[in-house]
Amino acid sequence: IGADLNQITGLGAEALGADNFAQGRYRAAQGLREDAQRNAPSIHSLDQVDGVGNALRWGVGQIGAMGPTALGVVGGTVATGNPFVGGALAMGLPEAGDIAHRQTLDPQTMEQSAGTRLTKALAGGAASGAVQAAGPGLLMGKVAKGAGAGLVKQSTGQIIGRNFAEGVGVNALAEGGSEAIKQFAANPDASFNMGAIGESALAGGVLGVPFGALGAGVDIATARPGKTW
Repeated sequence: IGADLNQITGLGAEALGADNFAQGRYRAAQGLREDAQRNAPSIHSLDQVDGVGNALRWGVGQIGAMGPTALGVVGGTVATGNPFVGGALAMGLPEAGDIAHRQTLDPQTMEQSAGTRLTKALAGGAASGAVQAAGPGLLMGKVAKGAGAGLVKQSTGQIIGRNFAEGVGVNALAEGGSEAIKQFAANPDASFNMGAIGESALAGGVLGVPFGALGAGVDIATARPGKTW
């Protein structure tokens, strides 16, 4: 997140004509990215997964990497009362910074003015942050409303199954959608990288497992189901 915040700060400064300050922020962002790469989990891509052990390590690494995003969205939701507004506010700038970095990797995009690139990055970042709020927002809604109260006729097993399906499915769609938004915002003329979108969706599904467990716990506590399965 630190690298992304430095990147979007640099782009904002460049758009205002503060080139020296912008270059300093860009260098800071690059340094933080290099640090993150050195400290990244040994298995950080699906291409490296060749067995059950590596798959588990990849999954744990993805949860760790995406955890700050989820916490940011939860914090934004608590502050605003709306998960999508909270997600856009909490994660909009870091997501915009990610888009700004992707812009630097495309020579055609870099021919645009800094102001144009900044506008696209900020808009895409807000949209991406809002979409990422879907999973945490679903869980926060359960906590706030005691959603399980209407599930008396469902068994414990049904409640658990439904919550895991919701947690995995919603988070997978959210993360895959977020990646697609950022690709489009970085360069609307480029083809979508479906491999990256698919990997993001899978990572989102992994993150949805603990969300599903928490959601099931809330529902069971409030529904008091009459049977186990």
